[in-house]
Amino acid sequence: MEVPKLDVSAAVLDRYAADLEKIKLDPATKNLANNASIPTFQRQGYMMKLGHTRKKWFKRFFVLRDSFLLSYNLDKSDLTVEPASAIHLGGCKVQEIAHGDKPYCIYIVTTEKDEFVFGLEADLDRKNWLKDFQISRTITHANMVKLSVENKCLAEEKGVAEVTKTLSASALSIFSNEQYVRKTPLIGGMEGWLFTPGFNQLHGKGGLFNKAKWTKYYFVLRDSHLLMFKSGDSFTKPRGCMYLIGTETEDLEVEDKTMFGFVCRSVLCGDLVELAAPSEKARARWVDALRIGARVTYRDFKLLLKEHELLAKVGVGATESDFTAAAEASSNEESSNLLAPASLGDDVDVQGQQLDPGVLQAYTKEGNPILRDPEGNLIDPMNGEVIAPTAERYAETGELLDAFNRPLPVGAVPMFTQSGVPIGVGPDGLHYLPDGTIIEKNVPHFDAQGRELPQNVVDAADSIADVIKVAIQVRSHLKGEGSSAEAVDVLGRTFRDLKEDAQGMVTNRDGQKVSVSTARVLDTQSTATNKMVDYKTFRQQNVQTHRQQGTVPVEERKAKITVRMEEDEGNFHEVGTIEVEGTATLTDVRSLIQKEGICEKEFVFLINSLPLMNFEESTKLVLALEGDVVIRPRKELTTTVKNYVPKNFSHDKWDEMTLYEEKKRREREEMERIMRRIREGTYLKPNVEPVAGGADE
Repeated sequence: MEVPKLDVSAAVLDRYAADLEKIKLDPATKNLANNASIPTFQRQGYMMKLGHTRKKWFKRFFVLRDSFLLSYNLDKSDLTVEPASAIHLGGCKVQEIAHGDKPYCIYIVTTEKDEFVFGLEADLDRKNWLKDFQISRTITHANMVKLSVENKCLAEEKGVAEVTKTLSASALSIFSNEQYVRKTPLIGGMEGWLFTPGFNQLHGKGGLFNKAKWTKYYFVLRDSHLLMFKSGDSFTKPRGCMYLIGTETEDLEVEDKTMFGFVCRSVLCGDLVELAAPSEKARARWVDALRIGARVTYRDFKLLLKEHELLAKVGVGATESDFTAAAEASSNEESSNLLAPASLGDDVDVQGQQLDPGVLQAYTKEGNPILRDPEGNLIDPMNGEVIAPTAERYAETGELLDAFNRPLPVGAVPMFTQSGVPIGVGPDGLHYLPDGTIIEKNVPHFDAQGRELPQNVVDAADSIADVIKVAIQVRSHLKGEGSSAEAVDVLGRTFRDLKEDAQGMVTNRDGQKVSVSTARVLDTQSTATNKMVDYKTFRQQNVQTHRQQGTVPVEERKAKITVRMEEDEGNFHEVGTIEVEGTATLTDVRSLIQKEGICEKEFVFLINSLPLMNFEESTKLVLALEGDVVIRPRKELTTTVKNYVPKNFSHDKWDEMTLYEEKKRREREEMERIMRRIREGTYLKPNVEPVAGGADE
């Protein structure tokens, strides 16, 4: 099989090494505005927790640190390294509820669909915990990367990249390093089997195979916490847990030369854990991941938020003195309640599909999520009917959205033609109809009720252009190694299908047929920064380049790929081989595996032992991955592969139409599942209260 190799220059690798080295700087982060230390985020105290199997209330002592909520039994409130449970809150849903005779409860649903109910004594206590939960859910490796990359794109867009290098936190530059972002799934961290004598235990003489000292455990490094499990454990009940803030990680010499030791110790509290990996490469990856995890913290996140705030305030071509002035002004403002930008909202909608750049999950006024059917239509979940373009829709926080589900700038309202066709602002600042037709700004625009809008309201909508432009750039930079370039139309919407029909039309995300000439792609190879180019021309130039270099264009490649499943304790079992075309993504592979019954369980794809997020699969080219496709049954440490017979199946034997229909079937099933939950009243809804604003204010 011919596997495309990425040409990584020495300069890029040097920057990667330098940024990794910077991560070891003094962890006492400073605030950009006034150089004051930012305190570590933490809330602790007693809450009641509703049991899962026995529906009884249990009093527990809880500690909230970054993206984790740790619980301790009453006799273990000294915060040992063995919590009773560890709940990862990154990306979770949080809501106030009443439960039985307890009026002040908080309901949490994690990204793994685990549900928790906590009870408080008073409404004020609940509000304080709820506020910190909302912060905690954003402090993830994925958001650190997204925010750092967005800051970098904002600086480039305003022509101040060189100035910000002297002002930003150099220790955090790894999160926007191009090589790191390309090679690391957004979830970050590490997972895998390691040997250890245990937390706060030193290994004794006798080497690695002294079983009284060294034991094999499964470790999960997620954000700023390192968790330890035995085979078969629940991921919410670790055998040990270490908070990485202020830790130092370095190599450790062990007697058994076939294993590679390292130690992570806290300079703040004295906790430590000695570990041993099976290879030098695995040790290096773990050491780097632990050092980076030590910076996925509340205080470092606030530092990036402050940098984002300053970049938003300065103009194009700002000087260092402009930043200083903005920082001084910012230091006089309240900064303890910094809010994350909208770009750090959920990357996917409630159906698990990736949202378009700058787009938010939309809700009805009643707080029900607006769904998208397999044809791209927006559906009201209560009646199953298509939502009219002029119908109001809101963000989870209650702000009114435009007809394309994008946030409205201050003073702007949803815009339409007199006949009710939506008008949107593209990343180039021009106004377009959904089919790509340009609408001049001085041509009358109307609101949803058919009233002509004053020119100042029409002009107010233009500021969304920069938001969409930066969102497209961020999304392109966030694509990992082996991902394909993503095309968008003139409004910044992605495409469901880029195969042209006889009339040269393609299908966008909303299911509309538009001309292929409206497709654009960010040319990351261009000397011009963040240049959008014609998609068709871009593809033709790539093919021509391959011809000149004597290589086969991606579209014409085919290969057989082995699919392996991770079993217990890091072993792998071959479950089949697939024949794929050059344009096949991991989404296509998932459809093939499910269709042929290769794996009947829910599974995730692994890259460098890390699970990919669902939306990362859609652009990850199979042929650009090094080696086999590796999968892991979701949420399981122990996997016994029974009755699995390796199968061979071909992408050619299951044509593209079948792939497309299978994808639509899964989308429809997910939509119907959510609609049932909404109608039954079991779906977690936001408290959507429309926010006042718009042209009349």
